[in-house]
Amino acid sequence: MTTDHRPHGITRNQSSVVSDQWAAIGFTLSVVGLVFLIAGARAAVSAEVKDTHVPGPRAVVSLRAESTVPGPAIRLGEIADIQGTDPALAERLRSIEIGQAPLPGLRSALNLLSLKARLRLQEIDPSTLRWNVPSSLSVTTALARGGGTGGTAPAERAGANDRRAAEPLAAVSLRAESTLPGPAIRLGEVADIQGTDQALTDRLHGIEVGRAPLPGLSRTLDLPYIKARLRLEQIDPSSLTWDVPSRVSVTTASQRVTGEKLLAVVREHIQAGHSGDAVRLSIHPTTQPPDLVLPAGALELKARGRGAAEPTTVSSVMVEAWVDGALARAVSVPVRVSQLFEVLIAAQPVTRHALLGPEDVRLERRELSPGQDPLKDLGAIMGRRAVRNISAGELLQAGMLELPPLVRRGDIVLLIAQGRGLRAVAQGEAREEGKAGQVVRVRNLSSGREVYGQVEAEGAVRVSF
Repeated sequence: MTTDHRPHGITRNQSSVVSDQWAAIGFTLSVVGLVFLIAGARAAVSAEVKDTHVPGPRAVVSLRAESTVPGPAIRLGEIADIQGTDPALAERLRSIEIGQAPLPGLRSALNLLSLKARLRLQEIDPSTLRWNVPSSLSVTTALARGGGTGGTAPAERAGANDRRAAEPLAAVSLRAESTLPGPAIRLGEVADIQGTDQALTDRLHGIEVGRAPLPGLSRTLDLPYIKARLRLEQIDPSSLTWDVPSRVSVTTASQRVTGEKLLAVVREHIQAGHSGDAVRLSIHPTTQPPDLVLPAGALELKARGRGAAEPTTVSSVMVEAWVDGALARAVSVPVRVSQLFEVLIAAQPVTRHALLGPEDVRLERRELSPGQDPLKDLGAIMGRRAVRNISAGELLQAGMLELPPLVRRGDIVLLIAQGRGLRAVAQGEAREEGKAGQVVRVRNLSSGREVYGQVEAEGAVRVSF
């Protein structure tokens, strides 16, 4: 009797189906493994093929530790030896600009990373090249000496340079103090230059070695800076002999225009705007104009602005200073314009209560202030006396003079009584002084009574009934 080991509830047909499914799964896994095996074999073969076809470097670049270039640009072929099987690529590499050269006679270092970056800009992959690089890279810009050598062969030029090296090309003697026109400082203005090569001497004279200071000011020059300027002009300072004082001072030539001169130009400008009234104007600056320090040369001062300013106003006039036809400076001059009047001035000191005469006064043009009441003709002083002491040169005003009294205290006066058709005359004693038209007290000498009367004339008082 056969025992059935199938799980309870599973028929024979169901068990057969499950076995078939597991067989299918195993077959599928075998196929997948075979596919991966084939792919791996292909990859291995491909890698082996690539390894057998890796190309060699396209060119060999051997950088030199030190190089001298003419400038102003640095090209790869000037600092490296380049070899390769592709002549076109080698020539292209030699012409590629990899940086700017330093100033003549100076040295700078190169960076390999920067150099490779320049090649990438030219669409050349630095990794396709073989590089021989020293521990340091430096480039020096060559110096030009004296004049040109024309078509002289290299060997002949070298021999000529060796012979000239024994003697300087020119002698430069800097002066301790120099005055120049500016704005640039040229070597010939601060030094005496002698040499057998006239072209070089003339060239040295014209080289700018700095900027001149402002007119009237000074500055110093130092030799290293002068030599640096010569190197910029491709001239080797070591090919010259130098005679240098302990201090080299440079001053820019100048001329000075005073503030009074500027004010005179302003006055002339304003007076011209008032024509015939100019003599009656007073023009004074609100602030004193400063002196101007200008470059040396032919000077012309021009005033621009409100020439016809009204009296008793403040006006600004622009004064331009032109030197040799060019505008050098411009300054604004504010002035106060006032009108002048002919008035009476005390010609000498006058004491209080003194009568004034023609000899005590004079006419003078004066600027008047608000509230002043000046006397302007001689008739205004005749018969009048000073109210107070008056100083010489003082402006005479109406309130400073008065009519003298016609009756003084204690004077014996004539009392005149008139009214209702009657007229009586008596003597009296003035009890107070009085001017014409003033009322004063008078004592009647006949009756002893005091009466009030109006001063009519000198020594005469009129009383009414």
